[in-house]
Amino acid sequence: MLGSLGAAAQIVSPGLARAAELQTVRIGLHPVLDYQPWAIAKEMGLDKEQGLSFEIVSVAAQANGAAALRQGAIDIASGSQVGTFAYYKAIPNMRTWIVLNRFKGFILVGRKGGVETYSSLAAKAGPEAARLQILKSMKGKSFAINPVSYLALVKACLGQVGMTTSDVKLFEFPDDAKAALAFEKGVGDFYMGSLPQEIKLLGQPDLYVNVGGAEILGPAGLWYSAMMGMEPWLSDNRETVLKLHAIWYRTARYLNEKQAKVLPLWASNINSRAAASFTSDDIMKMSKFLEYPSIEQAKAEVFNDKSDLGWRKAMSFYGPQNTDRLPSDFTTGKYQREQEFFEAFLARRDLVSWVNAPLK
Repeated sequence: MLGSLGAAAQIVSPGLARAAELQTVRIGLHPVLDYQPWAIAKEMGLDKEQGLSFEIVSVAAQANGAAALRQGAIDIASGSQVGTFAYYKAIPNMRTWIVLNRFKGFILVGRKGGVETYSSLAAKAGPEAARLQILKSMKGKSFAINPVSYLALVKACLGQVGMTTSDVKLFEFPDDAKAALAFEKGVGDFYMGSLPQEIKLLGQPDLYVNVGGAEILGPAGLWYSAMMGMEPWLSDNRETVLKLHAIWYRTARYLNEKQAKVLPLWASNINSRAAASFTSDDIMKMSKFLEYPSIEQAKAEVFNDKSDLGWRKAMSFYGPQNTDRLPSDFTTGKYQREQEFFEAFLARRDLVSWVNAPLK
C-alpha cells in the first residue's frame, strides 16, 4: 500500500505538468492606459499559448518600475522611450526593447471659431501649407500649460517657424488639471496637457477643437510607449523576448479588430490600478489617442527611418535635449534595442503566423 501511495504521489496531471513548464514573466505596469494590454493578454490566456505565465505587478510610475527592475523584483516594466533617459546613468544595464504604441495625445486644444484646425486646413491646402499656417498663426497667442511637462513641446512647436516663447504668452500652472480649469474659464488661446483633461475639453465640441497633434508639433509630438528590461535578462531570455513581441502584436489585433470584446477588460484593469471608475465608453474615447500598430504598420512606419513616424525621429529630437542626463556611451542601438528585437521577431515565421492566425 505504501508503495502504491508513493507511486501515486509521483503522478502529475497533464494540465499541472503544462502549468509547471510555463515560464513566469513578472511585468511591472504603472496605471496608464497604454500598457494595460499586457493584462488583457493574460486574461485572454495569450501568455500561456506561448508557454509563458504573466505575473502582473502594479507599480506607481515609471520610476518605480525602473527601481523594481534594478532590484530584480520584476523582469520587465512599462515606460516611454524618452522617459528612460532619466535612469540610464543610475541603471546602466537597463534597456528598452519593444515599441508598444504611439501616443497621439500630445495635441493643441483651441477654442472653436478662434483658430483653424490642421485637419480642415490640410483638406483644403495640403499638409505642409496647413502646418505652416497654423504655426505662424500662433504669434502673439497664449498657452495654458504645466511648464514642467509641456514647455519643451511648446518651444519645439514654435521653433519650426523661427519663433520662441518670447513671441507668445505663457500662463503657467502647477499641474494639468489646474491649467485645464483655467482654460475653461477663458485663460489662454491654447491648452496642452494630459489625456483625461484633453478628452474632457474635446467632449464639448461646441466650445473646443483639436487644433493638431504630431502633424504640427513635429518630432517633439512623436511619442512611443515602450517596455524596459535589464541585461543580462534580455539576452539570456531572447526566445522569451521574441514571444513577448508575438503576444503584444496579437493583443494589438484584438484592440484594433475586436475592440468590443476587450473594452471591459481594458476598463477593469486600468480601474484596478488607477483607483478610477472608467467605463468602456470612456476607454473607447481615450483609445483614439493611442495607436497600436500591426506588424505591417510597424514595418512601414515605426521601424522605417524614411517615415515621418519613425521612432528614431523622436529620438533625434529628444536625445540632444538630454545629453547631460545620458551616459557617455549612449547610442540608440545599445540602450534602445527595439529595432534589433523587432527584426529578429519578423524573422520568426512561426511567431508571425501565430499573430496573424484568425482571432477567436
